[in-house]
Amino acid sequence: MRKVSFFELSLNENLSWEKNMKEQRRSFIKKALGTSAVLAATGVTAAIASSNEKSASNGVVVGKSPKKEILYRQTPEWEAFYKSSN
Repeated sequence: MRKVSFFELSLNENLSWEKNMKEQRRSFIKKALGTSAVLAATGVTAAIASSNEKSASNGVVVGKSPKKEILYRQTPEWEAFYKSSN
């Protein structure tokens, strides 16, 4: 059986410790990049969804600046309602 010196043992421990640290760093970077990609995709999706939404105010004036209030829009449904009410 071969005798192993203290220096060889400590060198082997150092190498395994460094390898373990590299693996932990790689794992952290992979997780961080994956999380940031998911967050970026969620943000882009939310921005697109909010820009495509129609106004939820239905013609009601919202905000502090003076706006032209739309009280009536001529649609076939309104025409049918007004004709039936006469």
